Amino acid sequence: MKGWGVTGWSDEWTTLGSDNPADDDSPQLSGYGVKRTVDPGVTYYPAVAADDAPPSAPGVLRWHARRLGKGRIFEMEWQEDVEPSTRSLLDVQTALASRRVSLTAEDADLALLDAAVDGLLTAASALHAKGVSLGFFQPDSCRCGRLRDGSPFVVLPDVGFAWDKQSGLMLPQWIAKPQLDLLFDDGAERRNETYLADLSRQNQPRDIRQRAEEDAGRELADVRIVARLVAAALVGADEVRRWCAGKKSLVKLPARDAAPDTQADIWDKVIAPALEGQIRTCEELRTKFAVYRPSSHYLHVPPTPPWSGWPVVRRVAIGTAAMCLLGVLWLCSGPIIRQIKAWIGEPAPFCRTVAKTDPLYAKLFELKRAHDAARGDVSLRPAFWTLLQDCRKDHAALEACGRDCLAGLVDEWVQQAEEEGRALRERLRSRPRPAPDEVGEITAAITAIRVAAAEAKRPPSSSVVTVLDRELKLRGGRPAEASDPPSRSRNE
Repeated sequence: MKGWGVTGWSDEWTTLGSDNPADDDSPQLSGYGVKRTVDPGVTYYPAVAADDAPPSAPGVLRWHARRLGKGRIFEMEWQEDVEPSTRSLLDVQTALASRRVSLTAEDADLALLDAAVDGLLTAASALHAKGVSLGFFQPDSCRCGRLRDGSPFVVLPDVGFAWDKQSGLMLPQWIAKPQLDLLFDDGAERRNETYLADLSRQNQPRDIRQRAEEDAGRELADVRIVARLVAAALVGADEVRRWCAGKKSLVKLPARDAAPDTQADIWDKVIAPALEGQIRTCEELRTKFAVYRPSSHYLHVPPTPPWSGWPVVRRVAIGTAAMCLLGVLWLCSGPIIRQIKAWIGEPAPFCRTVAKTDPLYAKLFELKRAHDAARGDVSLRPAFWTLLQDCRKDHAALEACGRDCLAGLVDEWVQQAEEEGRALRERLRSRPRPAPDEVGEITAAITAIRVAAAEAKRPPSSSVVTVLDRELKLRGGRPAEASDPPSRSRNE
């Protein structure tokens, strides 16, 4: 009897009755059935009267306690003389999932699934009519199968059992490690405590309004439990755990992109409203499942999806349009930029703070052109240096800018004058010329270095000037005075 409910420590198929009448609270118990041994501290409250035949709650059979069993041995009479072969709804789901592509409406397992859900809700409705809930409920708490004549049956072997923690004993395994904890809103232990409290006071006098409110809340919790169990029986327990995303229980269905296998009407018409509290009674839920059967999930044929090439076409069209636009902008960028510059005025080179109306504005553009030309033509450099000195004087008088924006050009001037001095010495060694010509060339080079250094307001490179002075003396020339360079007096 493996899987015959979860609240028993052990269940076995056996011959009922006892040779000792004092060992049984029901002497008329006979035939075959199930003997259950429960954990210490587990109690049982019958939801079916001993004389109910058939029971008022279909699928809920009464357990009878053995008097000498010390409250731990119970027996249930079965209507046939052979051990029943039963499955849980998750067992049925496993069998259906492996054959889903080949299922037809006449499939026996699909018919059993529909009958089992209907039988479960029929029993739940009958229990709530008596003020009792499904109790500690797990997948094995609902067993379904077929009798010898082929008719389906459902049995709920855990109804009425609960564990009393006041006994101080160890927590039973079925509470500590339940099969499917996500069925409960507040966890397995809390569900057991609530069920035990309901069972212990079901015969106590209570206010009518209070009883009605408690019954409504109890039935709403059972509706959610059955909806979650049916969801697991359709897509599998692992998939429902994934939907929970770390939560204790399944509160609502995820979006279609996260749960693509929920396109059949049963999900939106039955399971989703039940989880959200829009379906409040087991009988209403049973009526909904009669219209949208659980088997419809397996038989649902999704509509043909739209042609998947349209997104690709849209992306290609958008990309092509963007590339064409960028090409047009690139072709038009030159004239557009020039037009903008002409409208707002292009910033002056070397110093952006010079106004367009300042005479220095035009001089700086001329200086830029002279600088570019002098890089490739040595003969143009003297004119460039002269223009640079003139621009520096005007820029120094400019109050809008407090920086020496032309200092870089002066440094370049000094560097080029010194490099030309070094190159001159090498040319004198390799290509001798008449002494007067060499003297004039050396004197001009020394003067150019000193003028550039004076403009930069720093001493000239001593190594270059010293070498050139020595070469000048060797040729009988008079060293140029550092204090009186021709260009220096013009600057000052």
